[in-house]
Amino acid sequence: ALLITFALAWFGAFLINRSEWLNLPVYASSAVVLHVLLMYAATVSACRGPAEDRRCGVLELLLTTPLGADVILEGRLLALKRRLLGPLVFVLAADVGLAGAGCWKFTFLAPEILGWLALFLVLIVHLFVDLYALSWVGTWQGFKAKTLRQAIGRTISYVLLLRWLLLFGSLALLGLTTQGRAFNSPVSGAFMFFGYVTFSLMCLLHFCGLAMSELKDELRELAARQEEIDSRTFAWWPFAGYALA
Repeated sequence: ALLITFALAWFGAFLINRSEWLNLPVYASSAVVLHVLLMYAATVSACRGPAEDRRCGVLELLLTTPLGADVILEGRLLALKRRLLGPLVFVLAADVGLAGAGCWKFTFLAPEILGWLALFLVLIVHLFVDLYALSWVGTWQGFKAKTLRQAIGRTISYVLLLRWLLLFGSLALLGLTTQGRAFNSPVSGAFMFFGYVTFSLMCLLHFCGLAMSELKDELRELAARQEEIDSRTFAWWPFAGYALA
C-alpha cells in the first residue's frame, strides 16, 4: 500500500509539473524513497510475523513438535521472502526505469552514464544487504520484544539508525579535535564514505550475528518467556497494519 501510494503521488506530481519533474535529482531521490519504504515494510512484516504466529497459536503448536529451531526459522523467513517478493520486484523495476530515464539526460556514450548507473547499482546492493539484516533482526525482535512497536523501533535503530549516529558522532569528534580544519581537506568526503561503510558493516555483522545466534540457540526460550502481544499494539506505528497490504 505504501509503494502504491508513493507511485500515485509521483505520477500526480509529474502531471502537475512535467517540465521540472523529470530530472536527475528527482530520479535519484525517488529511488531512495522507494528503498526506504520497502525497508520499513520489511521491518514491519518481519516483526509482526512471530506475534501473529503467537496470537493464532501456530507458534505454540510448533514448539510442541520435535521440529528444530532451524526448521521453524526457515519457514518463518520463507514466508517473509514470499510476502516481500512482489514489492521487491516493483521497486527493482522502478529502479531500472528511473536509471534508464536518467541515461536519456546524458549525451550518447557520455562517461557520466557509468557513474549514474553505478549509483543505482550501489543503491540496489545496499537495499539487498539491509533487507537481509532487517529480516533476521526483525524476526529476532519480534520474538524478544514485548510489543510490536518496541520490536519495530529496535530493529530500525539497530540496523538503520545506529550507523548514522556513529558516523555523525565521529564527524563531530573529528571537527572538535581539528577545529574544523579536517572538513576543508579534500579527503573529508572519502572519510565520510569509508566511515559510513565501516559503521554499516559493524552494525550489520554484530546485530545479524546476535540475531542468528539467539534465534537458533534460544528460540524456544525466547518464545516461552514472551508475553502475548495484544492486537491493539499493531496500530501504534504508522501504517504498521497494512505496510504490505
